[in-house]
Amino acid sequence: MVQSLGPRGRSFLSLARFIGVQSAVEHTTIDVSGRDRPSLLSEVFVVLADLNCNVVAAEVWTLNSRMASVIYITDEANGLAIDDPDRLAKIKQLLLYVRQYR
Repeated sequence: MVQSLGPRGRSFLSLARFIGVQSAVEHTTIDVSGRDRPSLLSEVFVVLADLNCNVVAAEVWTLNSRMASVIYITDEANGLAIDDPDRLAKIKQLLLYVRQYR
């Protein structure tokens, strides 16, 4: 299932893995869904912390071996939404790495 993220959103769909990143005025929204495994959410939040992202809120759902989450982040330095395309691409790339290879 592919969800529309709006005109400023960026999404990636590959073999039942989905990572979307969208900026809004107050925060940046990250959608992650796919196969669940132990420590996955912990690793996602470590990646975000390493990239100087402040997690404002998160919603997570699991069912059987599947998970879905919506994570709301801001820039740790200024508390604003992250809208730099290069930084958003790096966030997405590292989260994809966590989903695929760890």
